[in-house]
Amino acid sequence: MTDAPAETVIQARRGWSLPNFREIFEYRDLLRFLVLRDLKVKYRQTALGVLWAVLQPLQMMAVMWLVFGKVLGLSSDGLPYPLFCLAGLVLWTYFAQTVSTASASVISHVQLIEKVYFPRLLIPLAATLSGLPNLLISFVLLMALMVVYGVAPGQALLMCVPLAAMTALLAFGTGAAFAALSVRYRDIPYVVPIMLQLWLYITPVIYSTSAVPEKWRFLLAVNPMTGIVEAFRVALFNTGTDVSALFLMSCIGVVVVVPLGLIIFGSLERDFADVI
Repeated sequence: MTDAPAETVIQARRGWSLPNFREIFEYRDLLRFLVLRDLKVKYRQTALGVLWAVLQPLQMMAVMWLVFGKVLGLSSDGLPYPLFCLAGLVLWTYFAQTVSTASASVISHVQLIEKVYFPRLLIPLAATLSGLPNLLISFVLLMALMVVYGVAPGQALLMCVPLAAMTALLAFGTGAAFAALSVRYRDIPYVVPIMLQLWLYITPVIYSTSAVPEKWRFLLAVNPMTGIVEAFRVALFNTGTDVSALFLMSCIGVVVVVPLGLIIFGSLERDFADVI
């Protein structure tokens, strides 16, 4: 007499709920595969390959330096403007690209979702993790530019690691929410680029917070990317600027956005196969 084969029962969750993190861990091999596949697809049939990770922030830095640094003469807190600008672009470029990619990740995996079950959260999570190599390359480029300008890193340089982790978490939570919403509302992928463009202008990437009139600084404070970018500059350049209040607001923002994004994703996930 042979034992009956084991059966796995998959039940949809009801109401508002967080994803099953234990299940996500059990599918870690699939996550690894998705990350590696995203990296291969990103640079497949490109002449420059990973050099695009260097050229993209350099191109944006050059344009912003000419327009905002030279023409408009925006303040850079005593730092060379290209260095000031690139320090903001390192985290912002990763954040914007991750949110954009993650928000469209679920609807771009229609065939996979319809054929086999797996934790759907792996898809935006893979989009978040696959962008980390570009972030590292951009950071190395920033360190090289600091050598060119003769600027020594600050004593709190190691704080850049948790700040990058906060950026990744914020991008993941935001991207996961938009990924779930885009399945039901197909105009979300058109809204995300516009939102990111507006988000850029309320993030101190091309300007210093000291250049913003006092009555408008509350707009920067409620933006969780503001404190992260400003703390990143302080850690790099040891400017001595007090960003503790902004950083606290960013921490609160991450704590709110990430669980909210996961709840939205986990609650809409059960309808993906039917709606998509």
